[in-house]
Amino acid sequence: MSGGAGDVQAKFLFEGGKELSTENFKSTEQVQFKVNVLNRDHLVGLLEKWLLQRSHALGNSVNREYPLYLLKIIKCYRLASFTGFTKVIRQHKAEFQKCVPSVERPTYKHYEKEIKPWLDYCLA
Repeated sequence: MSGGAGDVQAKFLFEGGKELSTENFKSTEQVQFKVNVLNRDHLVGLLEKWLLQRSHALGNSVNREYPLYLLKIIKCYRLASFTGFTKVIRQHKAEFQKCVPSVERPTYKHYEKEIKPWLDYCLA
């Protein structure tokens, strides 16, 4: 972030360093709000895709209800603040844990690399 005369300029980057946008703000609070919105939107999209995959992978098993239930929860809270959204994730920790693939499954690497860090952040 940089800026002068009360203005704050922020550069937002995609994973891997590809520039998303450069924007001017009046305060660091506005920057933080934007960061929180971007993080929430990324997390919502990531979890929706993962839970759809888990629902498909679990087929007709008893545990299939958990990703479907969590998808409904995410739909209800997708526009909550980032802090509010992470609180909802914390409140449903047990359901998320039931969606985790076993270590032997090929999808576990994706879970470990992409999903687990975000869940760990939310559950901390």
